[in-house]
Amino acid sequence: MINLGFSSTKADGNEINLLHKIELFSKSHPELGANLMSVKWLCNTGTHGRRITHEELLDAYEIYEFCLEEIIEEKSKKIAQLAAKLNEKHNNAKVTGAKE
Repeated sequence: MINLGFSSTKADGNEINLLHKIELFSKSHPELGANLMSVKWLCNTGTHGRRITHEELLDAYEIYEFCLEEIIEEKSKKIAQLAAKLNEKHNNAKVTGAKE
């Protein structure tokens, strides 16, 4: 998260814990923050002695992978830009004045 401009320490120099980091991140990325929080809670469950299933672990990896792709590659943003470009060029209503 440091690469995204989030500090890893508080003003007093103490480390910001993962929960607080995700909460801060959620302010600017609510959907991704909620996804990351679900992975955090699952990890807490496994860390504190309760069992998690193989399927839950795979789900968490899939969620985490999706979040990383969105954060690093900004796929949704790229797709929206591509769609807007195609709409601008090929939307019949704009091109010919036709109605749908």
